Amino acid sequence: LLDAAGIDLPENEIFDGQSFLPQILGKETQPKDYIYMYYQPKWGRNIDGVFVRNQKYKLYGNGMFYDMENDPLEENPLSPDTQTQQIWERFENILAELPGIPETDNN
Repeated sequence: LLDAAGIDLPENEIFDGQSFLPQILGKETQPKDYIYMYYQPKWGRNIDGVFVRNQKYKLYGNGMFYDMENDPLEENPLSPDTQTQQIWERFENILAELPGIPETDNN
């Protein structure tokens, strides 16, 4: 939205997102192959609401790692193995680089 409005991003903030305005305008772009998200859960079993995921895997900030194609309800956490170690490490690096849930008076 900032890009569409012609507003520059604040320099003192870390942003993971990228503008999708070029896609709306029909320009060729290279979308990211993962999403980073945090939310403030006040319910359920997911106490750590920070995660990185792609179409197949999801890694929470607390280390819980899931195969979302075969376990969409997140009932069977994985341990990194020879097939998943590279994606797990990549997601770990992304989590380390980006801010987690902001501290508030309600935490």
